Amino acid sequence: HTDNVGSAKANKRLSQQRADSVRKYLISKGIEPSRLTAVGYGPDRPIDDNSTEAGRAINRRVEFHIVNK
Repeated sequence: HTDNVGSAKANKRLSQQRADSVRKYLISKGIEPSRLTAVGYGPDRPIDDNSTEAGRAINRRVEFHIVNK
């Protein structure tokens, strides 16, 4: 996820790079690659107000969703 500063295209790319970096880190720590999916959402799913620096900082994040199969 990103804040809304800059173009949507650039933020989408940045968020995907962040997600890929986290995935690569987890793989380097022994997590099986087939168990991980990385998705960058860019600025499309804010959880706070993008009109303040504090809100933008909160919107720049990585989330984990754990699924039991």
